[in-house]
Amino acid sequence: MFRPESKSGTPKWILVATGLVGLTAGIFIAVAKYYEIHKARAEAEAAQTAAKARADAVPVAGPPATQPGTPAGNGSPADTPKRTAAKRDDAGLLQGQWKTTLRVFPGGKEVPKDDPRQHQTLDIRGTSFSLQVQSPGLAPAAGTFTLDPSHTPKHLDFVGRDPSGADIHMYGIYELTEDTLRMSVVWVGRGQPYDRPTEFTGPSGGDYFVFRRSGNYR
Repeated sequence: MFRPESKSGTPKWILVATGLVGLTAGIFIAVAKYYEIHKARAEAEAAQTAAKARADAVPVAGPPATQPGTPAGNGSPADTPKRTAAKRDDAGLLQGQWKTTLRVFPGGKEVPKDDPRQHQTLDIRGTSFSLQVQSPGLAPAAGTFTLDPSHTPKHLDFVGRDPSGADIHMYGIYELTEDTLRMSVVWVGRGQPYDRPTEFTGPSGGDYFVFRRSGNYR
């Protein structure tokens, strides 16, 4: 049977089919390239829109809000679920009675073992505290406390009255485990300038206490 062939001897239908395949492949490549360019342009426009939305959502900086009784420069961040849980965990762990095993005055001088100030009992119930020096006839310091575990070291404040009835405010840092409480505090009058300790002992430390749990109210 007669089959038309090209001068090269290849049947013409094969040449036509090869041409159609090449043309189809070229069309697919062109379409794919078009969609690739279109997709990249759409993603870039979406990124620009999102960036503009984020920039518009940033509030204008202003003076930080202060709460009555919050020391200047030592405000606490707003509560978050994680921070609230940490406060609740530490507050629960702190409940009970604690006795000093060590007290060191600012500057590094350890209180002698026979000094009544070396033998104190810290009693925590709810958000109330009492700090009793084991000296006959001496009333305890007492008041309320707050914790802020979002800092490193963690912060604690005591507000109340000393044995003479004078107002006291203690700002400090703490470290708490199941049976041991370490804290370093400064004692100042309410509303007076202060520097919260940044370390438990050393030049930037305050009045340093180590307590051991002696009772549990949980």
